[in-house]
Amino acid sequence: MGRLFNKVADNDTEQKILPKLLTSENIKKREFINGYCNGKYTEKGIGWLNSIDMKKWNVVEKANLLKNLLPSIEVWKKVSDLLGEQEYLYWSEVDIRAYWEDLNIFESAIDKLLKYQRPNTVIDIISTMLYKKLPLDVDRSVKALLANREITKINKYDGLNIYHITEIIKALQQSPDVSQNDLFQIEWFYLANMDRIGSDVIPKTLENKIATEPDFFCELMQYAYKASNETQKKLNEQEKNRAEAAYKLLHNWETIPGFVDDVFSEKDFNNWLRLVKDKCKKSGRLDMALQIIGNTLIYTPKDKSELWINKTIAQALDSEDSKEMRIGFHTGIKNSRGVYTVNPTGEQEDELANKYQNQSNDLEQNGYINFAQTLKDVSNSYRNKADRTRNNYP
Repeated sequence: MGRLFNKVADNDTEQKILPKLLTSENIKKREFINGYCNGKYTEKGIGWLNSIDMKKWNVVEKANLLKNLLPSIEVWKKVSDLLGEQEYLYWSEVDIRAYWEDLNIFESAIDKLLKYQRPNTVIDIISTMLYKKLPLDVDRSVKALLANREITKINKYDGLNIYHITEIIKALQQSPDVSQNDLFQIEWFYLANMDRIGSDVIPKTLENKIATEPDFFCELMQYAYKASNETQKKLNEQEKNRAEAAYKLLHNWETIPGFVDDVFSEKDFNNWLRLVKDKCKKSGRLDMALQIIGNTLIYTPKDKSELWINKTIAQALDSEDSKEMRIGFHTGIKNSRGVYTVNPTGEQEDELANKYQNQSNDLEQNGYINFAQTLKDVSNSYRNKADRTRNNYP
């Protein structure tokens, strides 16, 4: 109604409703004046705003008028001119997300939104800019994501928030202009939600840090697990959140130590494993650490000799002191199957049994006897499952 009324209202009528209705507690009156102001500005532009005598208006009335107008550079200049140091009355409340006609103009507003603690609005804007194929503003994206963690707890985000956040994180991961420290902080904080919208969103920086820095892996182990000789202690909220994040990261980790851009360094892998073993043994977490490493090593690429797994890593898994690593490898294979539909014929299990028996044979032929037995055990477990399935579905 307000937008229609603006077409017939004269100056005298306007003076009767402005600024009076701008601070009304009646929702219908506020909706009416919002429509009126927006309609006037859309039709007559900044000239209409300049024509209003606001000498007797208070700052709240001025701010409410400006919040009703379609965001633009000229409106934001008026915000500065009319509100001065009290511009927060506009920037802390204005609904900018509703207007997407010209996304380029929002670059000049993002800093104000960040200043007045509205990073979530900035995240929505940047995500939409990415959707519109506009260039990524790296600096402001990082600032928004880091500022957002100080304001909103991650478990309060809805699905749309999470989608916007993860789209920005993916874009930042692909940018050469982002510092690894910033990515580390962002991925660590948002880790809890990075797998909720799709498997293509992974904490790459954190995974690479695990695979290249033994100290970081061992630090995560201390967060996630108590020492073997340690009694369970009660954790405060911060410690609990840190433990959950570390546990999640370790159990989802797929980046193999020793590989950089698909090029393998035997020296780097062996040094990494040696240091992890030494540190985790001292901290009382060696067995669990080896199981987690074994779980991750199921993602190892094949060897250049065409063996299905890199030979250096196969040797490490075959070692006499790597029993726990082989247990982790076995567990990782079984867990990697995920959710599946039971076939009464047991055909799926037969295929898996054959696959892992062949892999076991290949390992045995190359002299990795202990490791070969692990794959044979996996094969036998699927063979037994196939038989049980057929017996249950005669």
